[in-house]
Amino acid sequence: VHEQPTTPEELTELKRYVDSREEKFQELDKLVEEVNQTLVIFQESNFLLPEDVFTKCCDSNSWPLKIQEEVKDGQMRLEEEKLAFIEELRKNQAEFTETLESTNDQVKEFNNMDNLEKVADVYEQVQTIEEHLNLLEQQSDLYLSLIHI
Repeated sequence: VHEQPTTPEELTELKRYVDSREEKFQELDKLVEEVNQTLVIFQESNFLLPEDVFTKCCDSNSWPLKIQEEVKDGQMRLEEEKLAFIEELRKNQAEFTETLESTNDQVKEFNNMDNLEKVADVYEQVQTIEEHLNLLEQQSDLYLSLIHI
């Protein structure tokens, strides 16, 4: 929980973990409430608790609040990380668009060629363009999958 996620997948996994802890926190809250009810019964019966037991019970009352504060801090960090990943995704998308436009320009240039003797010289460019298109297609698929985080 205290480690920064480095990928969107790690961020998603961390968010699921934090969300799953809510049920456990509620169970702990119930347990603290039961202890408090027991203490009230002892007080009403004029039963004096040993000092260390009383101190531990009082300390346990502060834990739900401490846990809630940690969860809220964690959720804020998760949201900040999510925003950072979204910003990075937008930056990558802009770079993707720029590369795609550049590749499109190269394809247009190739389509405008009418000298067949240059085809052999341009073959290498075509292979590069094809590699770019394949890479862009993979990146596009990746970006589309990351949008749903």
